[in-house]
Amino acid sequence: MARNKTVLLVGLFALSIFTPNVFSQTEKKGIELNGDFRFRHEMVRRESATPSTYHQQRIRARLGAKAQPNEVTQIELRLSTAPGRTSTNQTLGATGLANFTLTLDRASFTLTAADSVRVVGGRMGNGFYLVGENDLIWDNDLNFDGLLLGVSHGLDAFTILFNVTHYWLAKNTTTNGADIYLNNLQLGFKHKLSDEMNWGFSAAFHTFNGISGQTPISASTSLGNTFSGGSYANDYRILDLGVEASVVLGPQPLSIFFDYVTNQSVSTNGTGYIAGAKYGKTKETGSYSVSYDYRQLQKDATVGDLCDGDFIGGGTNGTGHKISLAYMPLDAWTLGLTYYKGSRGIATGETSVARDKLQFDLAYKF
Repeated sequence: MARNKTVLLVGLFALSIFTPNVFSQTEKKGIELNGDFRFRHEMVRRESATPSTYHQQRIRARLGAKAQPNEVTQIELRLSTAPGRTSTNQTLGATGLANFTLTLDRASFTLTAADSVRVVGGRMGNGFYLVGENDLIWDNDLNFDGLLLGVSHGLDAFTILFNVTHYWLAKNTTTNGADIYLNNLQLGFKHKLSDEMNWGFSAAFHTFNGISGQTPISASTSLGNTFSGGSYANDYRILDLGVEASVVLGPQPLSIFFDYVTNQSVSTNGTGYIAGAKYGKTKETGSYSVSYDYRQLQKDATVGDLCDGDFIGGGTNGTGHKISLAYMPLDAWTLGLTYYKGSRGIATGETSVARDKLQFDLAYKF
């Protein structure tokens, strides 16, 4: 932990020394508003000794603002429907017609230097380079609290990426309480082979400090992880390796990706992977996309609280498929269909339970 903090502090110090003129810029860029609204109907079926199927409708609404008071400073604020973490959905009817609540989803600053170095602090979106934009270990709705130092440097057809972070996951304010925090170190690159072909690679190390012996981050369940007496039984030091490639076929891009994770703190049930492909991109009226991925995530490959909340109901200790279709009938409007077919409880000695989910989405984004 001390080494990671040292790297982050040295980076911030170097930034302040070698880029004083950059940070003195004062040109104002104004305020940009952004947001989205999504209506979702979903069907969930759980196979067990007593199978169950239920339908529900959910909404998600987010409204954000980005202010740029000068060339190197950006402030981001965003409100969203509750509850947060790996889902900002509100289930219709769940409150008995009481009003839904809005929460502060993001509140962060970003300082940039020489167009290649950035420092981000506060509650921020995921700043990691994720091959295929995959959600194997980080849910797409997940935000982080803390600091990030990122470098992105272009060299001819190559772009070198470097990220180091210090994120708070659970703050304990008692005298002898232990905090849970996440340190990340990532190195990656992207290589543009031509106007129609490119590929990239990422190697990262994610360290969850102070987690062994602590209760769940979300104060709910283990979400697949090994527990002892209601607390995490293991540490999580995760090596994460990913690769992706993209080529333009006809009018649309085709991309493929593979991501592999292994928890260096355990000897069994500590690996996971995802492999997938996507054709197309919804960016204008009449555009579409089709995607597929297969994943397997063993019990202690990562911390279940932060995984995709839709696949197998969230967490680890599962395997299965995801198929998605999207179509843009009008500018800013998207129709989506996603099907999850998975099984939970894949560890040796456990009884596997199938869980399927079908989602129909209508979304507007500005």
